[in-house]
Amino acid sequence: MSGGGKGVCPALAISNAITNQSTTVFGEWWTLEPLALQKKAMWCREMVWLFCVNDSIVELVPSIQQFPGYREVTSMSKSSSKGVIRGCEEEVAAVMGLHEPDIEGSNGNQ
Repeated sequence: MSGGGKGVCPALAISNAITNQSTTVFGEWWTLEPLALQKKAMWCREMVWLFCVNDSIVELVPSIQQFPGYREVTSMSKSSSKGVIRGCEEEVAAVMGLHEPDIEGSNGNQ
């Protein structure tokens, strides 16, 4: 997923993998219709494989540490990256049938 050593960021590599997976599952279909059980199972399995690496992707954020008798020291600390999943979890959940996509006006508040 490193893009052949060219320094492709993990989010772009995962995005490309999802695009390739979509092409494999959906092929040349241009209409929305329910997935066959076999295709749906393949989609779910491969999406889980793609997203399992998210726990290993971290981003470095600056943090200030204070030591007794010393000045403040700015260092980089790691935090888990939420950006990889945030953008596509709704779409994946809709495809997997976990919930219906939120359509404007469908929640009863009109």
